[in-house]
Amino acid sequence: MPRATTCLAGGERIDVNEALRRRERAKASGQPLAGFYCEECGQPVRPHREGGHGGAHIEHRERNPRCSRSDPLR
Repeated sequence: MPRATTCLAGGERIDVNEALRRRERAKASGQPLAGFYCEECGQPVRPHREGGHGGAHIEHRERNPRCSRSDPLR
């Protein structure tokens, strides 16, 4: 299963930890969250924290079978 660890935000390549920090800052300040996008296909993605099923990673909001970074089973 693909486990992306980077994405695009505001035209800049960031890692999953920076995406999680930005999400938390936006949530804490009540500001809208800037979008995160797949580097390969440009579709919206979201960061996920480290948990019981693996390390922190980036997932597509909707499966994209044409993108190698999208989970084929979602």
